[in-house]
Amino acid sequence: MALEDQAPSTDRFEAIVRAETGPLFGVAYSILRDVQEAEDAVQETMEVAWRRWDSLRDPQKRGAWLRQICVRRYPPEPAASLLAGRPLRKRGQHPD
Repeated sequence: MALEDQAPSTDRFEAIVRAETGPLFGVAYSILRDVQEAEDAVQETMEVAWRRWDSLRDPQKRGAWLRQICVRRYPPEPAASLLAGRPLRKRGQHPD
């Protein structure tokens, strides 16, 4: 196992969090459209990333990997429901 495949040290992971939080928040906010919910989504995404670090295949694509985790946990609303004026679902709500 290559060194970069192993979970980063706490200091290294904190640096990754600082570097990736802004772009990840942008993705989460574009999906959830709520600041508090987006902040929670970023935190939960980072927690998942810490636990699943060994599944990151290419450290150079770390940002894309984090965004993928977030989008899979919080899929965007279907465009049809947005156009129909239905209220946005909150985190954890599933479509009827």
